[in-house]
Order: sequence, then C-alpha cells, then structure tokens
Amino acid sequence: EEDEIDWEFWSKVISDFNSVAKSEPKVLSYNIQRGIPPTLRGMIWQLFAKSKNVKLEEQYMQLLKEESVYEKAIARDLPKASFMNHEYFAVQDGQEALFNVVKAYSLYDTEVGYSQGLLHITGPLLLNMPEEEAFCVIVQLMNKYDLRGHFLPQSDLLSQRLYQLEGLVADHLPHIQRHFQAHGVRSNMYAYQWFSTLFAYKFPLDTVFRIYDMIFAEGIETLHRFSVALLERNQSTILSLEFDDLVNFLKSDLLEIYMVSIKCCEWQGLRADENANQLVKDAFQIHIVSKRLDRLAKDYQVESARANNEAEAIEALKRQNKALADSIKKMDMEYSELNKEHTEVATELITAKMDIARIHDENEALR
Repeated sequence: EEDEIDWEFWSKVISDFNSVAKSEPKVLSYNIQRGIPPTLRGMIWQLFAKSKNVKLEEQYMQLLKEESVYEKAIARDLPKASFMNHEYFAVQDGQEALFNVVKAYSLYDTEVGYSQGLLHITGPLLLNMPEEEAFCVIVQLMNKYDLRGHFLPQSDLLSQRLYQLEGLVADHLPHIQRHFQAHGVRSNMYAYQWFSTLFAYKFPLDTVFRIYDMIFAEGIETLHRFSVALLERNQSTILSLEFDDLVNFLKSDLLEIYMVSIKCCEWQGLRADENANQLVKDAFQIHIVSKRLDRLAKDYQVESARANNEAEAIEALKRQNKALADSIKKMDMEYSELNKEHTEVATELITAKMDIARIHDENEALR
C-alpha cells in the first residue's frame, strides 16, 4: 500500500495546496478516493479546512483555564464514545485531550454549548493532530462547513438535511423509499446519528477517516452520498425486512456487507484493502446535483412552514376550546348559584304564603 501512494503528488499538496487544488482538481479528487496517507491526513484536513490560526490556538489555551457548566456532562459521556477502546484514548492524556477540546468549544460557542455529537466528531480529529489544532478544525467544521446548525437549539438544519436524504433516496433508490414509506420508516430513525456525528458514532475508525477525507475535500453534503451508497449496497436486505428488524438493521448492520466482502477476498487471496475502499468507491458513484439539494431545501422550508402554521392553528383552536370550556364552566357555576338563589327565594315564598294562610286561619278563628 505504501508503494501505491503518490508521495510526489502529496508533497506538492503540502507545499502548495491552493495551487494544486485549482490546477489539478481531478487528480486531487482521485487521490482522495484512494485515501489520504495516514501520516499526512491531519495536515491535509487542516489545509482543506483552512483552519490554521495561531490566535485561535492561543484562545484555546486560555479557555482551558476556565470552567464550563458542561464539564460533568462531558465527563459522564466520555466512556460512551465508541472509539474509547483505541490505545490513544485508553490512557489519561488522550481522554484529557478529548475532554479539553469539547469543553473549550462549549465556552467558545455558548449558543451551541455541548452536545454528545461533538464528542464523537472530535475523537477522530485527535487521532490525527494535536488538541489545539483539533479545536481550530472543529471551529471551521461548525462555520465553514455549516455543521453548527446541527447543534443550535433553535435550528432545523439537521432536520432539513434528513429531509433532503429522503428526497435523494426517492430519486436514486425508489424501491427502498417506497418500502420505507410502506413501513413508516423515516430518515431520522436511522440517519440522525450518521449526520450528527459524521458517521463516527458506530463506524470503524478507518472508515470514519475515509469519510472525513471526503467531507473536508468536498463539503458536508458528502454525508448524503455515503448515506445513499450504504442503502444502495444493502438494497436486497432492506427490502426483505419489516419495521423493527429494518430499523435495527439500518442503525447497526449496514457495514456488515463490506466486512463480508473483505473476508471473502482474504480467503481468495485477493487484496483486502481494495475491498475496504469499496464504500468510498460506492459513494463516488452517487452523483448529487446541487440544484436538487437546493430544491429539496426549499421544499422542506415550505412543508415546515405549513406544518408550523397547522400547529399554530391547532394551538389556537386548543386555546379557543379552553376559553370556551372555561366560559361554560363559569356559566355553569353562575347558573348553579342562580338556581340555588331561586330555590331559596321559592322556599321563602312558599314559607311566606304558608305563614299568611296560617295567620288568615288564626284571624278567622278569632272572629
């Protein structure tokens, strides 16, 4: 594998990234498909992200001295990350680095604060660069790559991207989309973790690194390509399953088909690494037009606005119903009070009439 790496090309990328990106975009894309050399990966990611920022690194060091309200939550979630069994995170230094970066970001961006997804996104970065550089990359992912909207409490960007995924599945894999609709399976049931953690939640690190390669090179919409590719590769299995088994399969077992391919190739004496690249190759076969994504985004906004209007109308009706119910209750109470008063008056009237009759009888007797 080392022999196949085009070290001359990657040396050019390191020395003059902007020039290579402009003059040889297809060659760059081809080499990214083959995988960025592990020893250069962190550096290349930073070049794509344009994240190198000395002032931001200095700010990071200052943020480490401050306290965050999220420290207990971060410490509680650390052991839950799937990559914590990696040798880097098995020791105190690795765990502290992960804690530090996520804590610092919660102080840097108080609107976002902390989300467990940030923990999963940060881990693969730390396996390829020092913590202060990983912090700068996180800042760029949030802003330059428009990932911040996935974590802002008032943002619906993540929901929009999941809606776009459903539209793309309908375009590329209509049989799967009809199967999903028939069984009530929505994209947020299986792809939420993919998008909120950049596939780092459960996927093997080698696969996650390759996905990161493409995200840094081509943008966050790469998530859609990998999602559609995974579904396409597993189409026959997906179409054979019903709701419970289907959702469990989508959440946990989509990569199994690639693992089986690798084992088969090893048994046949073929190169296993070539099949390990199959997911990336599959993703590059998925062509997504930006205009289609824009159209789906607009459709989402229209549907979201309609749903919000309907929700507001329902809430207004609920308020009206409550007001009417309160009014009826008040009228019932007033009626009960009036009825009570009427009964008392009627009783007094009868008593008075009886008294008058008695007095009349007494007067007659006296005569």
